[in-house]
Amino acid sequence: SRAGSGPPKGIKGHSAMTNAQYRKLLEHLGLNVVEAGRVLGISPRQAQRYAANDAIPGPVAKLMRLMAEKNIDPEYVETL
Repeated sequence: SRAGSGPPKGIKGHSAMTNAQYRKLLEHLGLNVVEAGRVLGISPRQAQRYAANDAIPGPVAKLMRLMAEKNIDPEYVETL
């Protein structure tokens, strides 16, 4: 569901990202938590905490929304 389908409903906006939105975006981007950690430059444990109940920092939320809205390949982001 990655290319051309646009972001999932309910992930836009400037408000804080919920843990459910984070999990939905991981699924939309085709990432598991280990892969998300690599792409986001964080540990797999921290990526899992974001999926569970930790607050998601604004820059992480913005990057994930950007990847989804502009169909940016997470593998490309990992190389930056």
